[in-house]
Amino acid sequence: MRERLSYPVLFDRQSIVFRLVSEPDEEMLLGAFQVIFGRTLTRKWHSWFSQECPTGKCRYYIAVEKDTGELVGMYGLLPIKVKLLDQIVNGSLCVNVGVHPKYQGTGLFQELGRFALEDVRMLGSQLTVGVPNRKAFKGHLRIGWWHAANLYFASTSNYVETSKIASPIDAFPSEMDFMIPNFCKDKDLAVYKDHRFLNWRFFERPDVKYECYLSTAGSNIKGYVVMKLFHDTITNKKKAHIVDMHYIDRESFDNLIVNAFRFARGCDELNTWVFEDSHYHKELARYGFQLKESSPFIVYIHETMKPQCGRAENWFFSLGDNDVF
Repeated sequence: MRERLSYPVLFDRQSIVFRLVSEPDEEMLLGAFQVIFGRTLTRKWHSWFSQECPTGKCRYYIAVEKDTGELVGMYGLLPIKVKLLDQIVNGSLCVNVGVHPKYQGTGLFQELGRFALEDVRMLGSQLTVGVPNRKAFKGHLRIGWWHAANLYFASTSNYVETSKIASPIDAFPSEMDFMIPNFCKDKDLAVYKDHRFLNWRFFERPDVKYECYLSTAGSNIKGYVVMKLFHDTITNKKKAHIVDMHYIDRESFDNLIVNAFRFARGCDELNTWVFEDSHYHKELARYGFQLKESSPFIVYIHETMKPQCGRAENWFFSLGDNDVF
C-alpha cells in the first residue's frame, strides 16, 4: 500500500469544482499557464502535445472557482505505454501540475492530484510516472507518490573523434516496431514507444529541432539516438543533449555514441539522463561520462496492481520521455 502523508486543507472545498478540461476551456487553460508557471504556452504546442499524441489525448484535470469561474489549478496526465517487468501496460506521464499562487500551501495541489489520479485509475492506468521540480516534490509525496529513484545528468566534455558517422533520418520507419521489444527486453520499467510515438515526439513537435540517427546491420535496425542542442542561459554554455537512446548490444551503442560526439562538436558539454548503475550508465562511463546533478523520479502505483517495478538499475527513462526536453 502507498504511504500518504498528512497535509492541511485550508481552502473552502465547497467553493472549488474539480473536473476534466473541455474544449471551451482552452483559452482559460492557456492563460492559466502564464499565471501558474510564469511561461507562455503556444496554441500550436498545446495542440501537438495535448491532442495529437498517438497513445491518447492528454487529460488535464482542473480546479475552477465556482464564483469567479477562474482556473486556479491544473494536473496533466498524458497516456503512455509502459514496459513493466514482463508486460506492456497502460500508464501515464504526469505533466504541467500547479496551482494559482493564492492557493499554494492550502492543500489544493494535493486534492486536485488525488482527484486526477483516481480518475485515470478508473480508466485503466496501472501506474503514473513523473519528474517533478523540487518545489512540487513534497506535495506529490503527500498523496502517495513513491520517490522511486533519482535521475542523474551524466555528462562529458571529452569527445571521441571518429569518421564513422551516420546520416540523420527524417522519420522513424515502421520496421522500428519489430525492434522495440528487443530494446526493452532487459528493462524492468521503460516507456514503450513505437514508430508512431517516436515520430510524433521527435519529428512533429513544433518548437524544437531534433536530429535522429539509426544504428543498422544490413536491413536490421539495432538502435537509435536522438540529439538536441541547448543553450543554458544560466551558465551561458552550449550543451548537447542525448534526448533518447536505445540499442541492443555494445556494438550498436558504440556506433550511436560516436554520432552523439560528432553532433556535440563545438558544445561545452554532452549530457543525458541515467539511473545510477544502470546498463546505460555503465556504457556511458566507458566514454568518460560522470554523474552530476539529479532530479527525483517518482511513481504512483494504482491500487489495481501489486507495487512491483523491479530494480532501478534495470529502468530507463530518457530526457525525451519527459515533456520538457
